[in-house]
Amino acid sequence: MLPISSSSLTNTILSGYNQINQIKYLNAMSNKGSIGSVAPVKPVTSTLNQENTSFIKEFESKMTDMLKTAEAALNPKDDKYSASSSKESVAQVSGKLTSTSDNYELTVQQTAAGQVNRSNALKSDGELPTISGSINIKTSKGNFDIRVNSAGTRTNEEALKKIAEKINSANSEVTASVVTKDGKSTLELTGQTGTENAFTVSGTAAERLGLTNVAQESRDAIFTINKNNGEEVEDFTSTTNTIAVDDIEVNLKGEGTTTIEAGGNNNSTMADAMKKVVDSFNKTLAFLDKNADNRMGVLQQMKRMLTLPTSERSMESIGISVNKDGTLSFDREEFIKAMNENPISSKTTATNFLEGVKQDARAGMNTSSKDLVGKTSSSNTGFQNVLSNNYQMDSIKMMNTYNRTGVYNLSNYYAVGMFMNMFI
Repeated sequence: MLPISSSSLTNTILSGYNQINQIKYLNAMSNKGSIGSVAPVKPVTSTLNQENTSFIKEFESKMTDMLKTAEAALNPKDDKYSASSSKESVAQVSGKLTSTSDNYELTVQQTAAGQVNRSNALKSDGELPTISGSINIKTSKGNFDIRVNSAGTRTNEEALKKIAEKINSANSEVTASVVTKDGKSTLELTGQTGTENAFTVSGTAAERLGLTNVAQESRDAIFTINKNNGEEVEDFTSTTNTIAVDDIEVNLKGEGTTTIEAGGNNNSTMADAMKKVVDSFNKTLAFLDKNADNRMGVLQQMKRMLTLPTSERSMESIGISVNKDGTLSFDREEFIKAMNENPISSKTTATNFLEGVKQDARAGMNTSSKDLVGKTSSSNTGFQNVLSNNYQMDSIKMMNTYNRTGVYNLSNYYAVGMFMNMFI
């Protein structure tokens, strides 16, 4: 046995009293009771409670999904049943054919469109005299009497935007927007596609602004499908531009003829894969933002993802743009156009983007559970601040705090007690 000097024993006893006082303080603060006596030590709840465990699982799930979608886009698998359109300016398709021998010739005579009413053009920076009154919109959903007032606005553009917000808040199935071009602004009302969704506009404010004028009538889509070179030929109409051909989803884009068959344009398949990556990225970022709560690991992962994997201009060249909130938007048509016109440089940019997303996902998956549930440190490191953040009640952190000053320290016994509590 190692000899213990009187000074060593004295230090041990004093250290023990010091630790007892600290434990008294923590228990008193936790129980909001008297500091005069030490209450029996209760089992300490670990930071990894059910809520945190669920959070960590969802965090890992989001990172895994982001990684898988990026890897799938980087290493596309040829699918001989995957449908493609020979002219995506006419129609874009997604889905699979039941047979590689099937083909469809789609001829679009007319795409579906919504009614558009457009106001008189006003000088954007001009000042519109205060206008107030009613705008009555009648749709298949019902009658909507909207009271508008431009008071408080400084320019025509501001006044029209204020009126547009009022109209949109009515949820009448008619969307209001302000279009500014060449120094002039107009207020536009756009209905849903299809002839059955036509609407009428009336009212004192509507008449004064010229909103009763119909700039474009609503219409249905008209198209013909010829299956397997004349095996089946049929004419169709649709109130929307999204239709189903057997098990294939088709989005009508313009007039003309296109052939839908298995395989073909790989750029279409690549565009679908890129959209999945962008969607996964945005869902993950939204999840992190919702659960940041000063969590160290989450904040670090958000910082990684908000750092662009390649230049913003390069990303925009393939249809990927960055929104104000850090999320991404994907323009499928712009992507396919870039891949057709500049295949080498566009593929390089896409690869750089995907590798960046993949790297961010891997970094997130390597984040320790401690960093995911632990909070960033504050300037106040006193016991009261630590307690208020539930930091000192974490078993592992408490053992670390009371297990540093030697084998004779009373804190070792406290640490062992907490260690045992974790397994009881």
